[in-house]
Amino acid sequence: MITVTRRHDARRGRGESMNRNGFTLIELLIVSVIMGLVMSIAIQRFANTKEKTYLMTVKADLRNLVTAEVEYSTTFRCSCLRAA
Repeated sequence: MITVTRRHDARRGRGESMNRNGFTLIELLIVSVIMGLVMSIAIQRFANTKEKTYLMTVKADLRNLVTAEVEYSTTFRCSCLRAA
């Protein structure tokens, strides 16, 4: 709920006040610029999230493969993955 307050306006003289029924154009422009800056930062920050998630999954899978190979080689005393 927006309340209307009376303020002293230096341009009008003492004792006179004006009613504010909305936002000025400058206020709206400032808010839109701030929102644009926040959105551009957020888009840049989260643009590569899908690719980073995929790379983290691949790294985890590779670690699991190495762990499985080490366990197999210690259990059966052989090495499945030999360096070429």
